[in-house]
Amino acid sequence: MLKSRFIFILLCAAAVCLAPALPARAAEAWLEGLSRSMAAEIDNTFANKISIEGKKPVSAGLYRFKDLSGRFETEAPVLRRLVHGALAKNGRFALVNLDAMDSAFDSLYPFRTLDELNQEQLQQYAQKAGVDYVFSAKIVTQDSRPVVQLFIYNVRKGVLLFTPMFPVNVTAPAPDPPPVAPVVPAPATATATVTATATKPVPANPVSPATATAEIAPATGARAFFNIQRGKFYYVQGVLPDSPIVDFEPVDLDPDPAPEIAFLNTDSMVIVKLQDATATEFWSNQYRKSFPRRGLAGTLWFRRSGNKPLLYVSMNTFPRSIVYLWSDENKTLDKLDNVDRYIAHLDDASGKRLVSEYGKGVISFSGKQTRLVAAGGAMESDAAFPAPVDYYSSCILRASDTSNELTVTALVDEYGSIKVYQGNSKLLADTENKFGSTLDCWNNPRTKSLYILGSTEKSQDDRIVIFRLVKKASGEYDIAKQWVSDAVSGAVTRAKFLDLDGDRLPEVLAVEESAEGKFRFFYTAPAWPEEEY
Repeated sequence: MLKSRFIFILLCAAAVCLAPALPARAAEAWLEGLSRSMAAEIDNTFANKISIEGKKPVSAGLYRFKDLSGRFETEAPVLRRLVHGALAKNGRFALVNLDAMDSAFDSLYPFRTLDELNQEQLQQYAQKAGVDYVFSAKIVTQDSRPVVQLFIYNVRKGVLLFTPMFPVNVTAPAPDPPPVAPVVPAPATATATVTATATKPVPANPVSPATATAEIAPATGARAFFNIQRGKFYYVQGVLPDSPIVDFEPVDLDPDPAPEIAFLNTDSMVIVKLQDATATEFWSNQYRKSFPRRGLAGTLWFRRSGNKPLLYVSMNTFPRSIVYLWSDENKTLDKLDNVDRYIAHLDDASGKRLVSEYGKGVISFSGKQTRLVAAGGAMESDAAFPAPVDYYSSCILRASDTSNELTVTALVDEYGSIKVYQGNSKLLADTENKFGSTLDCWNNPRTKSLYILGSTEKSQDDRIVIFRLVKKASGEYDIAKQWVSDAVSGAVTRAKFLDLDGDRLPEVLAVEESAEGKFRFFYTAPAWPEEEY
């Protein structure tokens, strides 16, 4: 009896120890330790390496911390706040608050990052923010391990002084898998074509709780969608565009975990709120004139820059691309800027984008005119990146901060063949068969696997296809089919990845066009390899 009670007590204690709140507290512990080390290094630098005239406190501020490892996106801003708090206790520094630092930077350079600024621009930032020194940091991967690189700037002089490195030592247990929510019945107005009945598995912890580390963050996606059945087509009903759809883009414009979807149409731009298989009105704007669908091409891309929600709109009827800023106060899109050339792809993780011109009289992008623009679009980071062929769609599979020649891109050419390049011209692999004109990419930040989204290019009974770029034993690369959906009745004209249920593996959102020219919008959950979980 005593033995049974002792075992019961141990089990209860284990349940408490593995409760979801504990990893958060443990994560705070390693972040606090890292922040203290960084603050101590900054203090030591000013005590022993930087000569400061007078006894007044050093005016300083912290620029945004950024995660480039793909593992600590949510931890980076927390680390910044902790370092700021540690330095605020040090009488050596007079710190400008974080919001004021962000506002000063965004008012000057809304499309750039600190490391893109030249000497004169750094000095302008110093004057605007009222600081002499700025501290920033990036979490990067070095020798397969995460490290923090600290940047100490004398912005008053416009120079970078020191870049010490710190190892990321994480010992927090991995969180328990999220519970499976009860099945929520679809709205009465929703219709769905069932092609499979298996529910997506809840991803298992990558390692056991006894040996887990927090190098891989828990799933943080929206939990507005539960129990999405693998392979099932969820056709969205409700407020959707009546006119032909040129492109669509998932956007994040409010705190609600349910995503918004922006549609670029022939006569309007519409944003809807997507919840389960129902779309509700969020925002819309009618054009002054309607454009014929034939010969019309365009793209929509969304990205947050300095917490500013930006929507990039390109259409070959416009003289150039337009950047809109979502105003939460007025609940509308405000025109912010014009961007030369049209945007073929914007990589959300790195902020880099492929830009080009539309070929004369065609709806494909010019390969010769393609350029690669670094985050923020600063002119000095705008480099020629000509593709060997013209193409309908393209995407950045893997961006490189070291060299454009290490950047991996994919495109679908005018014949429907998918081609993958390293740099702008080194062909890694291509497909012999045609796979439509739509293309999207996903780089799994945990496994580094590279995936490409396409279709089978059929006007009827089209299918969604997911490919994986694999390296063979010979050292050559291959574009291998990973998953093929069941057939839809019409043609898949546009498809994109988006994680709807928060399990860190994306679903596929797509537009289907019927033979009569009618458009429908749907999503489905592909089957991912177990190792991707």
